Amino acid sequence: PTTDINATTVAALKDVKATDEITFKPTTDTDLVGNAEINALISLNKILSKKDWSNIATIKGTANDVSIIKQALAIAKNPALTVEITAGIISAEDANAIAKLAGGALTATIKDGSVAATLKALSDVKTGDVLTFKTTDTTVKATDLVALDLKIANGTYTSIKTITADAKDVSSVSDALAVANGADVTITGTITAAQANKIAADTNAGTGVLTATVEADTAANLVTRLANTTPTDMLTLGVNGTTATAANLNTLVTKTGGKIKLDATEVTGDVAGLTALYVTNKASFT
Repeated sequence: PTTDINATTVAALKDVKATDEITFKPTTDTDLVGNAEINALISLNKILSKKDWSNIATIKGTANDVSIIKQALAIAKNPALTVEITAGIISAEDANAIAKLAGGALTATIKDGSVAATLKALSDVKTGDVLTFKTTDTTVKATDLVALDLKIANGTYTSIKTITADAKDVSSVSDALAVANGADVTITGTITAAQANKIAADTNAGTGVLTATVEADTAANLVTRLANTTPTDMLTLGVNGTTATAANLNTLVTKTGGKIKLDATEVTGDVAGLTALYVTNKASFT
């Protein structure tokens, strides 16, 4: 027979034994909605010897139904089967377990938490899954944030105040700023002036502060390549080369609130420029 998956069917088949050869394949009731229907599938699977669950297309339940949803997914192995958690919040670990078992998309809201831990927990979540998540982090690695955002359809990242990155991962900062607009950026290691300038010029950088060590270069090159940094950015700069003009060195003071190490062999300039350099801006140099 072909019939529905529900408590009524389970009750009607209450005297059936696993040794009885009854063929059962639902044709019209392809969605399991709620605790009762999910449990009915589990019960019918135990007593029916010739069952075919390949028509089941959707399983819908609340956060309280996570355990039986997992059991149902192990039974109904439709590669296109979707799951929707209609109410409540589930853990990232449960979301991952369901996503791994379900062939189709998972729709759910997962618990607020850290970006790194949530990313680690969601290893089997696919881009087609529709997850809602809010981070509680104030500081986050750029690479983690970018990777998690690819897995989260509806993310809230307003708590993030600082994005961090190793110098080797500086290319990920732009994508991270697109997720957490206006966050400060802190780079560990040394980056180029061009890389620092790109971060400062990013349309999503806002008023965020960039903290980084920039590769040493001539004063003229640094002035040109740091066109978009400001005194609020905490860049550690190094000036090398044979000659540096006082005008360029004074301009660098407007490009960073950090220290500037002056290793140029010679400094040239007029009286006004040299006075500004060695008196007004003296504290900015080492």
